[in-house]
Amino acid sequence: SGAEANEAAIKLTRKYFHDRQEHKKYGIISFINSFHGRTLGSLAATGQTKYQQGFEPMNPGFVYARYNDLPSVEAAIDENTAAVMVEVIQGEGGIIPADISFLRGLRQLCDQKGMLLIIDEVQTGVGRTGKFLASQLYGIQPDIVTLAKGLGGGIPIGACLAVDKVAAAFEPGSHGSTFGGNPLVTAVAARVTEIVSDEAFLKRVEAMGAFLSEKLLSLSDPRIVQFRARGLMQGLEFDREVKELVGICLKKGLLVTNAGPNVLRFVPPLTVNEIEINGAAAILEQALLDWQ
Repeated sequence: SGAEANEAAIKLTRKYFHDRQEHKKYGIISFINSFHGRTLGSLAATGQTKYQQGFEPMNPGFVYARYNDLPSVEAAIDENTAAVMVEVIQGEGGIIPADISFLRGLRQLCDQKGMLLIIDEVQTGVGRTGKFLASQLYGIQPDIVTLAKGLGGGIPIGACLAVDKVAAAFEPGSHGSTFGGNPLVTAVAARVTEIVSDEAFLKRVEAMGAFLSEKLLSLSDPRIVQFRARGLMQGLEFDREVKELVGICLKKGLLVTNAGPNVLRFVPPLTVNEIEINGAAAILEQALLDWQ
């Protein structure tokens, strides 16, 4: 799962600095409105109290900065800071893409301060944005990247990737699970990776993303206040909560969900076609008329 991948990233960060005899460096800066999972470590990294309620106290060592605000990150750094953990697009936070200056600034800041940059690509990775990794859109390389969701094509799998010097901190026996890396899921993931890495496939994702954007931008509902998109990860922000609209869409045969209270999220399969997008747009248009 994505949560397990992020747990691995947190463990790897701490083991890396432990092996370097930098025992004070264990803290991780993540972001307000971020989402990294529901297991204890990933939940502590998640900057939304609504997910943490009932599971306190949270694991120590996590602080939250403001997204797309580099000075806020700088202010959060102290002698214990080991890494910054960030989503390229805040999914659960409302489909909020990172500014290019922000993400590149984080890379530079981590390099200057001797910290690791962890990018959570559980939602954005494996072709979702028209690149295999969304971070490629920004021209940066993380020290650690996490993947899940689309990596298995419907089969559950999570992955934690790291540059060589960091990955070396995980010696045999320092991390693992009973079914981790089992032959079935890794064979599926290898095939998914092969398909999604194909340039023609990624170009088609870009094209379908542009087509979906065109349809969503053509909606004239006055309650829509903003539209945000990268590839086939898109969101419509309304001036009110969208929970009822989600239910109306479902009853009419369109599966969507909310990202935060006011954002309708669209993350169709990467194999979606024009006919399916046209059909979804027609349902959404009718649902908006029925939504009071």
